Amino acid sequence: MTKIQKVRTLEHNDTDPSGWKQALAYQLIPYALEWLLDSNIPRPHKSHTSFGRWKYWSRLVASWMYNQIDVTLQNKLRNLSKMPKYADQLYDELMSMTQGSDRMQTAFIEMRKFDKMKRSDYNSASEYIEEYQRQYHVLARFKAAPHPSHGLSQVLQNIELEVMKVQFIREEVASLEPKKLTLDKVEEYWRALQAAADMEGVANATYNNNAGRGRGNGRGGLGGNRGGRGGHNNNGHNDDNTQSNKDTNAVEDDTATAKKKKKKGLRKQPADGKDIHEYAKEMRNGTQKDDNNMMQPAIA
Repeated sequence: MTKIQKVRTLEHNDTDPSGWKQALAYQLIPYALEWLLDSNIPRPHKSHTSFGRWKYWSRLVASWMYNQIDVTLQNKLRNLSKMPKYADQLYDELMSMTQGSDRMQTAFIEMRKFDKMKRSDYNSASEYIEEYQRQYHVLARFKAAPHPSHGLSQVLQNIELEVMKVQFIREEVASLEPKKLTLDKVEEYWRALQAAADMEGVANATYNNNAGRGRGNGRGGLGGNRGGRGGHNNNGHNDDNTQSNKDTNAVEDDTATAKKKKKKGLRKQPADGKDIHEYAKEMRNGTQKDDNNMMQPAIA
């Protein structure tokens, strides 16, 4: 049987219970039970195999903690409509009874933080859902959390464009009354959405990776089919050869055209390859040789 050592008694008029909180943690750390005080940490689902162990240890720590407070606080707890029976519930209730106005100020800060949460502030839908759940539970500690149906609605709205499961959940809850949607059920939906977001995120990353390789194998990619270096597309090589032949023919045609234009130029000009000075001398002497080196009379 685990026997946790006592700590100093928490008094009802203690407005700064930080020392008492620290003493609790120090006594629970050797047994790895300090996390049971933190309501930010989600509890195991009732259907999970670890729920029974969590329930046992949480109630044991709550019972031990009840004996570390004064009689006035014990009476206040008994007068509540519902006596806290788990460690995190009891811990939050005691903080509420002793911190007073400071607790209200802290609650306002946490509420503003919750209201400002946006999907765009997080790297993935899964990360957003996880942080939303955490902040929702922070408000639950102050008994200031919105109704679970409102919390579900916000998450669905903010991730509807990237997680396909949103539509299925909307169809499933369409016939329910909002007030009958419990926090346990909403947390179940949140977990399902987070799992779907993780799976779709991996699928999208794989698709984008393969698509990137496809683009690399195409235009300009190493080992590409179209325009790539070392590609294996025979049609691409045929296209290149055809284009090369076209370019060669075009150059030859341009050369022939240029020669024709030259022949159709000035009437009195030296033949191709004839020295201009020799040609001028022949013109002065009234004789001119043709291409076969035969003398021709000068043209008047």
